[in-house]
Amino acid sequence: MLFRSEVGAGYGRWIANAAAALRRFGGPVIGSVRLVALEASRKRFEMLVQNCEANGIMEADRELHHAACAVGFEAAGIPENGDFGAGVFASKCLDLDAVPVVRLADLIDEPVDFLDMDIQGAEADVLPDSIDSLNKFVKLLHVGTHGPHIEELIYNLLTNNGWRCR
Repeated sequence: MLFRSEVGAGYGRWIANAAAALRRFGGPVIGSVRLVALEASRKRFEMLVQNCEANGIMEADRELHHAACAVGFEAAGIPENGDFGAGVFASKCLDLDAVPVVRLADLIDEPVDFLDMDIQGAEADVLPDSIDSLNKFVKLLHVGTHGPHIEELIYNLLTNNGWRCR
């Protein structure tokens, strides 16, 4: 079984593309692939669900999580009216929607052929916490970084663990 995953999925561009590619090349979607997406923003999560439905990705073929990917706290707050690029925060404030937090290492428990991650700067905390799972299960990793300092930390972490930059 193939496992495609998006963490910080937005509207689900990668899982929608994976499903479309399977259909285009004649592969069955049901039972052949596990499409997993995690998105913290309520509005973007609703777009993710709509995008899956619009692209014919049935509920049986997808696993969608309205949650944040982070380390060190159980629930996160995200600006309710935040636009794309809003981060998550450990404390719940008046203007924040509370969502559960999922550790990346807990989400990845089987081989993953492609993992896309864009979690608004939390990559610098999440990736070191999950490096053993990444090394064990992930074949290809695409990380959206948010600044040269975070990019350098991630690059060093991955290259020190035998990953090659493409």
